[in-house]
Amino acid sequence: MSAAGLIEEEAAGLLARLDKEPANATLQAQIDQWVAADPRHEVAYLRLKAAWRELDRAAAVGSRENANWWLRAEVVPPRRRTYQIAAAAAAVTAVCVALWWRHTAPPRAPIAFSTPVGGYTRQTLEDGSTVELNTQTAIEVAFDAPARRVRLLRGEARFHVSKDAHRPFLVEAGSRRVRAVGTDFTVHMKPAETEVLVAEGRVAVELLSHQQAATFVDPGQLASVTSQGVLVTTLPPAQVAARLSWDRGVLVFSHEKLSIVAAELNRYNTLQIHVADPTAAAMQLGGTFTATNAEAFIGLLAEILPVTVARTEDGVTVAARPPSHAAQPRQ
Repeated sequence: MSAAGLIEEEAAGLLARLDKEPANATLQAQIDQWVAADPRHEVAYLRLKAAWRELDRAAAVGSRENANWWLRAEVVPPRRRTYQIAAAAAAVTAVCVALWWRHTAPPRAPIAFSTPVGGYTRQTLEDGSTVELNTQTAIEVAFDAPARRVRLLRGEARFHVSKDAHRPFLVEAGSRRVRAVGTDFTVHMKPAETEVLVAEGRVAVELLSHQQAATFVDPGQLASVTSQGVLVTTLPPAQVAARLSWDRGVLVFSHEKLSIVAAELNRYNTLQIHVADPTAAAMQLGGTFTATNAEAFIGLLAEILPVTVARTEDGVTVAARPPSHAAQPRQ
């Protein structure tokens, strides 16, 4: 038997099992795996499935005579049989043409979205998924039949993915890729690493330059992805909420170093906060601040920490306040 004939026979066997056996996840998983293994499998399976549906349609909406033709072809007059075979062949041909176009059509140009410094946007994608872009973020979206692909070019984005078991949702950030079916997660692309935070569902993180197995990340976990590998940390719920607060336009800190707080605010503002003094950089603070209002934060800084603030051309420089001198005794 030829390879094409063997594939047809395997597809027919799977359809027969699906028709006879009670619905179960194990059988469906076997079918999905077989279909995904080779594009020829998918073509054969869908072609036969279309013919199978024609059988069901004939039995359901046609006359009893039409249904009997599908089940016992010998009782149907030759002329009608020829007509019905032609109709079924036309339906099968339409499926094949659609599949051919699906696999050979040139890919559509990606759709680009971006935000400026301090910007934010929320976009609904064609599959119903949504993406929120944080400050200074750019993405390209390219959906096709096999997969839904997003390239994170810079910045940070949050994805609420519509479930589609047959089309994975893939986010690529440099040499790192995040694979999800239906979930809520963020991807933050930094110079030396990419952070993936999962709020709901589950994602698989892969290094495209490595052959190692994917690392799975569950709700409440943060994956730090570098060229060396993937490190997964479980965060308390309060930290997860704080890291996701940017979609409300605020930044939440708890006992965080001033250097880190300043670096975060600098992402959202053209007014930059420079903390070169190591003593000041190590000082800790907490609170909720408006992400795009660096001026208000600077105005409070000298009141909540022992620091001095000096204006520069593009912002301010923060340094530790010198200790006060003891009062000198009177002569």
